[in-house]
Amino acid sequence: MPDKKVYFYTNLDAIKNQQVNDGRAFGLIDTNDIVFDASNEQFNLTNIHSVDPLKTPNAYAVCAGKILVQEVNGNPNKLNVYLKPNPEADFGDINPKIKCFVYRNIKASSLVSSNLVASNTNTLTFNIHDDHFKKTGNHNPDKKVLGLGFTSANSYPDAYCLEKAFNAPTQGYSLFPVSGGDCIGEFDSTVDFEIITDTCMFHLKKTF
Repeated sequence: MPDKKVYFYTNLDAIKNQQVNDGRAFGLIDTNDIVFDASNEQFNLTNIHSVDPLKTPNAYAVCAGKILVQEVNGNPNKLNVYLKPNPEADFGDINPKIKCFVYRNIKASSLVSSNLVASNTNTLTFNIHDDHFKKTGNHNPDKKVLGLGFTSANSYPDAYCLEKAFNAPTQGYSLFPVSGGDCIGEFDSTVDFEIITDTCMFHLKKTF
């Protein structure tokens, strides 16, 4: 029976409370916030928390689904992780439906090592290594299984919509499935989490 539970995206003890007027809360940026630009009305689409330096802010799969990982432009040490929920995921009567969850500011070292998947750094990498060993007899899974390196530019171009990337040919690789609650990486200096809804007017680009 499919697991329909919904999990929190990180460990609560690793994040700090957002401070008044720090400009990190989801939604309309207040005129008193430090990041407010008087020339434009602005919104935060990502919920951002500072990290307790004594804790490890893990990223957890909110639900079962498939993972797509893309590099952050201009920063090879960070990744964005996109989780597309399985069709049977149950989020109640939310409308519009959820297209994907975005985990930003993920440490690259928690998922990849050079051109390979990192070795046993979390549930995701452990399961990838285990699956690859069962199929091939070695522990050298290519990072393409995460969605990295599908193109000569090492990632999809910015204009490439993420919904297309999830369904595109992957040169013999299938994007890896995860279960709800799996650890799928480690956040870096901040915990950045975003929910993308399935609307006809918005198509998520990989660097958005």
